[in-house]
Amino acid sequence: MNFSFFSVIIFNIHPYLANLKSHDMRKSKCLLLLPFLLIFACANPDQKQESSVKQSPSSNPAKGSLFIIGGGELTPGLMLSMVSLSGCDTAGVALILPMSSIETDSSYLYMLDNIGHLCKNKPQMLMLDSSNTNEPGIAERIAGASLIYLSGGDQSRFMQRIEGSVVAEEIRKAYMNGSMIAGTSAGAALMSKYMITGDQKLVPQYEGTYSFLRSENAIYTEGLGLLENVIIDQHFVVRSRYNRLISALYEKPGLLGMGIDESTAAFIKSDSMKLYGESQVLLFEALSSMENKDGRIATDSLLIRIFAPGQKTLFKWR
Repeated sequence: MNFSFFSVIIFNIHPYLANLKSHDMRKSKCLLLLPFLLIFACANPDQKQESSVKQSPSSNPAKGSLFIIGGGELTPGLMLSMVSLSGCDTAGVALILPMSSIETDSSYLYMLDNIGHLCKNKPQMLMLDSSNTNEPGIAERIAGASLIYLSGGDQSRFMQRIEGSVVAEEIRKAYMNGSMIAGTSAGAALMSKYMITGDQKLVPQYEGTYSFLRSENAIYTEGLGLLENVIIDQHFVVRSRYNRLISALYEKPGLLGMGIDESTAAFIKSDSMKLYGESQVLLFEALSSMENKDGRIATDSLLIRIFAPGQKTLFKWR
């Protein structure tokens, strides 16, 4: 609630009261009470507070959900939440796609160790590269999965390995039809239409974050597009990736920036987002245009929201 309006009322009334005679003071008390009555009329202490993330005027058309993890340790509580929310604890199949990883078999076995005992049916692996992108049955395996998990590693490697296959389109279909799409680190970045690669035009060597806010610096590749108007960055608080995500908002006007910290997940279903895990998710929205001032990014209105585990917010779509 914005109290500045009520403050203006009070301070405007005060000089008037100072000039009143004593026998008029009784009538003036009602004027003093008015701002406070307005405050209590507008504030309901029993009402659940829910923030609204401006994403669109229309509802999310997908029947499925997203469980987007910012990397780091996959804690038992986080894995339990993911599996139970997907329904794989009682039915269905979890399908693990380790194509972001160099060691794909190890990546699968790591996830099998994390969630195998939580699932009713043994999680399966779907591994693609240039040798088997058109292998029969790929679409059916993706369509039949209740949980599709995208491993960590390098998001660009994942997109290169599935190039020319039906995987991206089938994952989007599965999400629309009711499956949960989950992923950590690189798997989180894949959810966006545009992915931050981490590479920079102005800095030849890779850095964990950007050391400055400069225009025309960030490098992107295309992701799966499950969140068309959101761009995601991971390991966010631990690696201080604020400059990187703000640069993305400049390069891609109109997008909402989502920074997810380690061991933390944003669970998105229908028109809501709820946090699970141990840290925070930050949402960035440019409320006015971002400008290039001699190569430096500038704006006078950047909204940052910070959410903690257990918090839920409206998440509208466009």
